[in-house]
Amino acid sequence: MTQSFLPPPADPTHSASQTSQFMDSCHRNAHRKGEYAVFVLRGGTLQRGVWFTTVGTSPYAISNGILAAYMADLWQPTAIVCFSLIPDKQFVDQYVIENLENSYKTFRSWVKNFEAVVENDIELIPIECGEENYAKYRQDVRGILEYYKEQPRAIDITPGRKFASAIMMWEGIKAGVDSIFYLHLLDERYQQQPLFHIPMVYQKLVDIKSEVG
Repeated sequence: MTQSFLPPPADPTHSASQTSQFMDSCHRNAHRKGEYAVFVLRGGTLQRGVWFTTVGTSPYAISNGILAAYMADLWQPTAIVCFSLIPDKQFVDQYVIENLENSYKTFRSWVKNFEAVVENDIELIPIECGEENYAKYRQDVRGILEYYKEQPRAIDITPGRKFASAIMMWEGIKAGVDSIFYLHLLDERYQQQPLFHIPMVYQKLVDIKSEVG
């Protein structure tokens, strides 16, 4: 039975202990670096540059793509531009906003630990935008991509809202970014799990830019 090796269901809370366990797993699995290239379409050589992403309700959706690209010897971020799309408080419950805030805080802690893994500082650049203000979000994405145009740039469209990923990918294509990553999760039971708790057969890191040209 394939079910026998599955980890227990994820804890919906995003605690510091979970972040610590995540990074412990990273250290324990350091010998597997490069092994993830097997699950990458059109793998290449390691690049160092700016990583662009959005905040979703799961911090693992944000961090797993970064770690997968690093483990596959594809990308090491020198800076991470992290967009937070804030819903209008009159249309959503407060816990939704709190969940997004907690997700970012956990990711921020993860970045501090990841710096120790890559032995380099990583600048974290948070940008907030109203969730319904599509034009402002597009303008912010375009502007920050332009600001870093002299550096290698990678976009991760895995986390966050679909419209945010679509706008970021569109602007990234026009700006000529180096990579557009998507970490494809083949089993939804692992949505709240860190990378090393997910069997590799259930995930595939795709560089869409390389695939479609």
